[in-house]
Amino acid sequence: MIGWFLPLVPIYFILGFVLDEKPKDLYENEEEETFWRTARNRPDVSAVDLKRRFRSIDRRIQSMESYMTSKRFKLDRDLRSLED
Repeated sequence: MIGWFLPLVPIYFILGFVLDEKPKDLYENEEEETFWRTARNRPDVSAVDLKRRFRSIDRRIQSMESYMTSKRFKLDRDLRSLED
């Protein structure tokens, strides 16, 4: 067991100096960076946050679906076509 450990220690330090640092554009925005930092530190919180995000997305999709299937959508579309 120790036979594998000893050569790995210097290899680890060598790779630490040779490999590139974390890319600056790793995250798209500050909110995404905060999310992933929280996900690594507190997975239980990130699961709750994901659940909340998906509920929000689902609500918005339901809202769009109800508008797209409503008579109001058809009326708006017909009125827009008259403007053109």
